[in-house]
Amino acid sequence: MKTILLVEDDAIISETIGELLSMLGYRVLTANSGEDAICLHADVGAEGQCESIELTIMDILMPSMSGLDAIRHITDAAPDAKFILISGLSLNGKEEDEHYASLKLLGYRGFLQKPFTISALAFMVRAALDT
Repeated sequence: MKTILLVEDDAIISETIGELLSMLGYRVLTANSGEDAICLHADVGAEGQCESIELTIMDILMPSMSGLDAIRHITDAAPDAKFILISGLSLNGKEEDEHYASLKLLGYRGFLQKPFTISALAFMVRAALDT
């Protein structure tokens, strides 16, 4: 069973997405901040644990540390980490700018605008895990 870390500061959204991922057959870990996500990645990778986080779904806008900053910290320690970004705000084509191009080098696999459908989530997660 693949493990996905869901990083979302809104508890209701986190619970809903977590349940959808569980229904799709994934083991779900949750964090409500970028700092917690960094700690979870470090904890899972420590002490030779056999489990790993195969994918992180990260909200872009969160208090204290953005999802983008958290990604940079996580990839410092885990360069092979994979990420899907989620947000209630549209990227408005910004996905093609230089900022997001550099994120692709850091494991960025796609963007989902909230609200999204379970089929969009399933497709994006499967595509990210298969790359």
